Amino acid sequence: MQQDPSLQPPAPPPPAPPDGGSGSFVAPDGAATGELEEVNTIDDLIVTRSYELDGTEPPPSDLDDDDGSYLDDGSSMASEAMPDIADVPDFEPPAEDHSVQQLAIHTEPVFAVAVNPAQPEILATGGGDDVGYIWRAGQPQPAFKLEGHADTVSSLAFSADGSMLASAGLDGSVRVWHVATGALAAALDGPTQGINWVAWHTRGTVLLAGSEDATAWMWKLPEGSVMQIFSAHSASVSYGGFVNNGRSVLTASEDGSVRVWNPRTGTVEHCLWAGTAHEPRPVTCLAAHPSQPIFLFGNDLGGLKLAHAESGKLLASLPSHDASVEYTGFCDVLPLAASCGMDGKMCIWDLGSFAVRHTCIHPAGVIELRWLKGAPMLMTCAVSRELRLWDGRSGDCLQTLTGHLETVLCLDVGYTAQGIYVVSGSDDKTARLWQPRLG
Repeated sequence: MQQDPSLQPPAPPPPAPPDGGSGSFVAPDGAATGELEEVNTIDDLIVTRSYELDGTEPPPSDLDDDDGSYLDDGSSMASEAMPDIADVPDFEPPAEDHSVQQLAIHTEPVFAVAVNPAQPEILATGGGDDVGYIWRAGQPQPAFKLEGHADTVSSLAFSADGSMLASAGLDGSVRVWHVATGALAAALDGPTQGINWVAWHTRGTVLLAGSEDATAWMWKLPEGSVMQIFSAHSASVSYGGFVNNGRSVLTASEDGSVRVWNPRTGTVEHCLWAGTAHEPRPVTCLAAHPSQPIFLFGNDLGGLKLAHAESGKLLASLPSHDASVEYTGFCDVLPLAASCGMDGKMCIWDLGSFAVRHTCIHPAGVIELRWLKGAPMLMTCAVSRELRLWDGRSGDCLQTLTGHLETVLCLDVGYTAQGIYVVSGSDDKTARLWQPRLG
């Protein structure tokens, strides 16, 4: 990577402690979570069902022609809806700018950022100005401008091999770009309203997207052919992705339900509720474990639940937040999870006891968090215009990074041969790169 001298990353993250194990999770009541088999993405997910797309109406709900007996009420979380930030407190301008690079080309807030997992020196940004950009870290100007959306670019995601970038627009379009050239690879048809999120399968060129029209869609790239349509929600599909090592599809909706789907048939295998089936609450965040068949989801009243994707059983309710839970995620080296919310808390959870291990306080609501790969550390971004680095074992704040002039809306992490960097997007219309101190 050809980098600016000011963007020399720190040393790589420290290895996990010897007692950390693999971070495997043992579910209560004998729920199976054993070793997961490899999945051949394309062969495993190809379906024979086809659809005629006329661009007018979404397909009928699975519930329209089924007695609903396959649904589970839950008695026995690549994103992402933008947070509703109200009553933002006034903060003094930052005394110091800790960022190592400022990407100041957008003319509206930056709602989406993503780092290429295969080529981590490459990143992308998307904003309320309806455009996206592909960048090379350390370079002052973008490599490519991505035009074609007619409304906010709400989500970005790179394919696992790094060759393609998917962009989601509130205009209802999903566009896929060749990273090497910035050329359009495919404009995907199907959804009739705004796209909330896009997510790739971790081992193939299969793309998911969730729409405000209450459907989720799965395409095969680069052909752009529709593989499946997931239709059972009754409101916007706000979050989603793959779960259970890519075997199942997971979606969450403003209708209060989280659904686990069979990608071959497009039918619901399990349904759980952020509130209850009789008193649903909108789902506000969703996260699948990177290697185990479990997932977390939260609601607008501060509730957080842990569930098993294979059995559909609720494993634990984790009450700790006093306001909407905005984001959640799993540590990949220790049996820990974290959640953050508009109450200014980040809670670190022990997945062995389902107890809060640490409550980490921010000056204002916390929008997103990211566990660092291979280390029990995590980053947060907040309404208070700052990013923070935390030790997940001790709950200590290791570093506070300032520089943004408005709410920090999103973040992602890049893992280079030299170390890591963080990219963030903000209401101040900029994206910034940071080098957190890990040692």
